[in-house]
Formats: sequence, C-alpha cells, structure tokens
Amino acid sequence: MNRIEKWDQKPSGYGRVRLGSVGSFGKWEPLLGRSILWNCETQKLWVDLHPHEPGRLLPLAGLGAAVESVLEKLAFVGIASFCPVAVTRVDVTVDVMAASADLGRSLMVALQGARLDRGRVLHAPYADLRAVEMRGKGKGPKQAIVYDKGLERGYEKLGRNRWIRWEARRFWKGADAPMLSAMTADELRNIWLERFSGVAGGRTINGGIAMTVTELVRNGELAALDAERLLAFLEFESLGVADEIYPARLLRDRRALARRHGLAVRGPGEGEGPGVSLDLAALIGEWSGSLR
Repeated sequence: MNRIEKWDQKPSGYGRVRLGSVGSFGKWEPLLGRSILWNCETQKLWVDLHPHEPGRLLPLAGLGAAVESVLEKLAFVGIASFCPVAVTRVDVTVDVMAASADLGRSLMVALQGARLDRGRVLHAPYADLRAVEMRGKGKGPKQAIVYDKGLERGYEKLGRNRWIRWEARRFWKGADAPMLSAMTADELRNIWLERFSGVAGGRTINGGIAMTVTELVRNGELAALDAERLLAFLEFESLGVADEIYPARLLRDRRALARRHGLAVRGPGEGEGPGVSLDLAALIGEWSGSLR
C-alpha cells in the first residue's frame, strides 16, 4: 500500500479508519464515493463494493470485472496492493415483481410462517410486514432478508408488496475468507439457494383473496367487520394454523362464512382456494435460474 497518509482518516472501530476527505462545511466525502477502511496495524484495506447500477443488478459473472475496475481506480489515486483480493461479505440478490399487491403480501405471509433447520429463525421486525429477516443462533448478523424494495425506494405509484427483494448474505472472518477467484457464478448461486431453499418446504402462496373480499364489500355483499374477520381467518387458514388459533365453534363459523362467499382455502389434496395458488419451493427454484 502507498499514499494512504494522503487521505483524511475518520475512526470507524475495530482499529480501522475510513479514508476520504473533509469537504466544504466540514462534510465528510468518502474516497471514491464508497466506504473504504484501513487498518494500519494489519495493513489491510476493506472496500465496501456495490457494483450494480441504480435499478439494475450486476450479473453474477460480472463480479470479478467490477472489483478489478475499483482496484484500477484505487491505483489511479495512489493506493495499490499486490496481494490477492479476499472476500469477507457477499450479498446475492433476486428481485421479484409480484403480479398484484395481494399476491406479494401472501408471499411475505407464507415466508413468515416457514420453519427452518439448524436453529435459524425468521423474524418480521415491522408490524406491516415490510420485511422478513433470517438469523442464525444467537445475535449474529442477518443471514438473509426479504423486503419491500419499492417501499424502501419510495415508489408510491408502484404500490406496496409489488417489488420484493430476496437478498442472501454470507460473511467470512480472517483466514476463512475465500479469494475473489472462488466467487464464481455457481458458488454465488449456491449461496443464495443455501439460504432460501430451506424456507420453501411445503409452503404455498394464495393470492387474489383480498381483492375478492374488497369487491364483496363494495357490492354490499359483505360488511366491513366481516371482511376484516375473513381476511385474518383466511391468512391463518392458508398457513395451516387456524385450528390452533380458533376455538372449535368459532372455527366452524369462520369457515361457514368463507364458504358462503366462495372463499374457503383448502389444504393440500383438497383443491385450490380462490385466486392463485403457487408452490414456494418451485418459485425459489425458478428464481435461482435467473442468477447468472
């Protein structure tokens, strides 16, 4: 490394400093517009790389070239390394566009109700189900997150639960960090599949119900209070937990109300309920095929 001292340094923790410069009005301007950290004691440089363009994800096969481009820019400003590049974190992402907001929300509900192996858990940190996070045992970093990207970006015209991002994360420490050359398209695809394939077991997504209930209310065929009851009941029913939540008599009443309006959600082998029924495992397998 060379010419590190040329840049202003801002404390960052773990013995590292951020490299950049202090601009007008004391505003911090990071080097090359990205988070670049330096540890003088270990002589290691960390670069937080976001190689995709706004609105367009980077193909997996393009990762190596994207990193080389950043290294060339660093060399141009006087920072070069002759050591191989190691990877300490990688995020692999699939963007899903739901055909309807109802279908998108049903996907998030199905995901929240999944059960994972190896002690991993799913957690929805917001009451409105804008995100579902996957964590391992203890309080480690998020292993994956599925969230409403349209809401995050403020795309109000697109609406809620339409643009959903499925992001798998993998971390390595110290000597376990693989070389950049090991991050092939196949390896990155496997990281995404490892995170999400276990989520899918036996889950189905039932879409179209909310719009059907809305039309019944608009047409005066269903009271607003009954509509609220139906939507909650049908979500529990689609998750297979209605028997656990409702007393027997109330469960019969809710199912009878749903059947009167053609809204019964049936279990496996009993036919399909209204709207669209999709197998989450099949969808995840199909989406993984888009990772190239």
